[in-house]
Formats: sequence, structure tokens, C-alpha cells
Amino acid sequence: MKNKRKEFFKFGMIVLITIIITRIFVLLFPYKSWYLFGQEIHHFFNGVVLVLIASLSRFFSRNEDLHKFDLYLFGIGTGLIFDEFAFVLFNVDNANYFSGFSIYSILIFVFVLITIYYLIFLSLVFLSNKLSKKK
Repeated sequence: MKNKRKEFFKFGMIVLITIIITRIFVLLFPYKSWYLFGQEIHHFFNGVVLVLIASLSRFFSRNEDLHKFDLYLFGIGTGLIFDEFAFVLFNVDNANYFSGFSIYSILIFVFVLITIYYLIFLSLVFLSNKLSKKK
């Protein structure tokens, strides 16, 4: 169980570092964007692709070294998603990228996900304790 908590902490740090690096990159290069077929590709969609790759790799592969790499891919992808989640959800323009709305939306989204994680985690711990006491 301690290993899972260590992985979760590492995952959280990767997400946080990804958000910070992404914000710095957007601050330094505000008009640098990727375009595909004339459409601007936001880093939200890059994050979705990374999370999908990490999920499929984790699901179909039995290689433990690859699973360690998947943690990084999943963390970076999640950080990219968190960073632009509110913009995609509420269709906010790029001019407000460094507004309070943007930063608060990241914090709220992360808080909600951590709360959900711990609710599920604590429920599983509670159920496993109940089942082990019945034996």
C-alpha cells in the first residue's frame, strides 16, 4: 500500500511540474501554437493523447519497466489536461489564460479529483478490512 501512495505522490508532483512548465512556456511563447488542418491544437488534446497512450500501454503490456514510464506519460498528460480543462469546458479565450479563473479552476479540479480518489481509496480499505474480519 505504501508503494501505491508513493506512486500517487510522484504522479501528483509530475502533474504539478507539468502545469508549471506549461505556464512558463505559454508565458514565454504566447503565440506559438500547433495547427492541424487549419485548426489550433491546444495542449489539452496533447494531454488526452498521452493519457490514452499510457492507459493502453498499461493495459496491454506486462513489462514493469514500461509501467514506470507510463506513470510519467500519464502524469504529463494529466497535467496538460488540468491546465486547460476550464478553457475547454467553458470555452474561454486565450487572453484570460493567466487570470484568476484559470488558476482557481485548476485548484478546484485537482481538489475534486483528489477527494474522489481518497473516497474510493478509503472505501476500498474499509471494505477490505470488513471482509478480512469476517474470515
